[in-house]
Amino acid sequence: MEQMEQQEYDQQMLSNLRAQADERDFALLANSSNDLFVMQDGVDYTHSVGLFRHGLPEILVHGSYPLDLCGELIKSLMVMWTTAEPKDRTFDGTDVVLEGFREGKRFVVRARTAIMSEQNRLRYGKIIGELYPEEEFRMVQLMMPDEAGLLPNDPNYIPEEFFPQAYLGAVENAPEMEDRKSVV
Repeated sequence: MEQMEQQEYDQQMLSNLRAQADERDFALLANSSNDLFVMQDGVDYTHSVGLFRHGLPEILVHGSYPLDLCGELIKSLMVMWTTAEPKDRTFDGTDVVLEGFREGKRFVVRARTAIMSEQNRLRYGKIIGELYPEEEFRMVQLMMPDEAGLLPNDPNYIPEEFFPQAYLGAVENAPEMEDRKSVV
């Protein structure tokens, strides 16, 4: 694709994304190693766009998780946070448990939020900054535990083969999932 065509395509993608975020509570942006907005190091991730308009942090899921699953998890957190009293909202260390059925099989996904470092917020939230340059926003990472229940910020964490995650936050020594209140 020529440079001018690429710029027009980029602008159309941004316009479509903003329209989706404006029309709904939020939009999802999936970045993969084959995508237009991929990070230079080929990182795969999905994040929300537009939650900051509800007073919430944007949510990022690191790894190649299915888009519909990311959407369900992000929507669950949004509902949980918006229905809680503002004084009871905890953006760092919030646990979410999502249960459902996919292809006739029951699944359970457990995840925890972690506030992202400023450097990573700017890096991964680049598109949000381009869409809403006048807005300040926070960003949290939604982390999935390994089979032992350890999170990516634990040195003993063993990433899944197909969904490796990096820890993008600044919080160290977070308690294990069982030590925190889970929300279903």
